[in-house]
Amino acid sequence: MAIVRRVAPVLALVAMTSQAGSAQLPRHDFKDSWFWGVKGGVISFSTATVDNKVKPLVGGEWLLTRTQGALYLAVDQAMFDETSSLLDTAETSHTVTIRDLRRLTAAAMAFPWVLDADIATFRPYAGVGFALNFLRTAELTAGLPSDTAARKDLRRRLEDQQDRAAPLLILGLQAQVGKIAAFIQGTAMPAETRFLLNGSPTFFAEVGLRVNAGRSREIR
Repeated sequence: MAIVRRVAPVLALVAMTSQAGSAQLPRHDFKDSWFWGVKGGVISFSTATVDNKVKPLVGGEWLLTRTQGALYLAVDQAMFDETSSLLDTAETSHTVTIRDLRRLTAAAMAFPWVLDADIATFRPYAGVGFALNFLRTAELTAGLPSDTAARKDLRRRLEDQQDRAAPLLILGLQAQVGKIAAFIQGTAMPAETRFLLNGSPTFFAEVGLRVNAGRSREIR
């Protein structure tokens, strides 16, 4: 898979980092820690007018860990320029130009297993949470109703469907050496009927790096 080929160089970088500084870095620097991360990847989405579009995204994240769980917060933006459609009160369809998706994510994460290898410590993980999704712009292209009340209603519907909250599921794998961890993860988000990205469930595939920025509390 393409996403695996992309993460392989990142894992190799982590391995080389570990060889260069293994004498100074602990192998299990995970419990009760703050992690800051950066990531990149792709989003796959559909609307009423386009199917299975794949576009790039970038973002940052924050992970507060315990022993086998964590609180996950992230912000990211997908870059695209596509179309959707909107129905007015007469059930007439109007084309809408949509650009870029900004997403704020909060999730509870579980890291149930630890797998030790020579080059790194691997932790598969899963999480459930929700995302606040905001389309950066959404504009009607043409063909506004002639009736003033109908135009106002259409603009109200457009504003209402430009952002939406949705539940999500995250599955991933983290490879860590010392304070540095590489990860690969996928996120699934169901389709929301009152949202302009409503053609089918939305999927995210991401790779990135996390750095342990310090302890979240004193460990005894």
